[in-house]
Amino acid sequence: CAQFGVHGMDPELVAQNNQLAKDLVATFFNFLDDNRPLLRDLYSAAPSLIWSGNSLEGLETLEEFLAALPKSKHTVDVIEVQPSAAVEGVDILLLTCKGSVVYGSDSAVGFSDSMVLIPAEAGGWVIQNECYRLH
Repeated sequence: CAQFGVHGMDPELVAQNNQLAKDLVATFFNFLDDNRPLLRDLYSAAPSLIWSGNSLEGLETLEEFLAALPKSKHTVDVIEVQPSAAVEGVDILLLTCKGSVVYGSDSAVGFSDSMVLIPAEAGGWVIQNECYRLH
């Protein structure tokens, strides 16, 4: 679990970061598995994604790629969140999770997903960069 809040070792911020990570992961994989058009709202205006070694840039490119994936069902086993030093005055969170996924009628395989979160203009956090890998 996270050891530091965005602004230091404040236990309240640690708890907030952990809850944020749980909520975001639940929402993200719910949308990925059952309502992919809603994923758009979880990404920044100019995100990047590396999906099992394939690099994608831009929101429309990500939407097209994710929409073309077969039906999925993710099970998340581990969630970690860690603050990073501010970049150009902007706080950043690194969220990682791992678990298993079933695509279509295939057998379950392991996955890991790392997301760099930045503050959203309207409040909350959005995904700026993501790296998803099947194992």
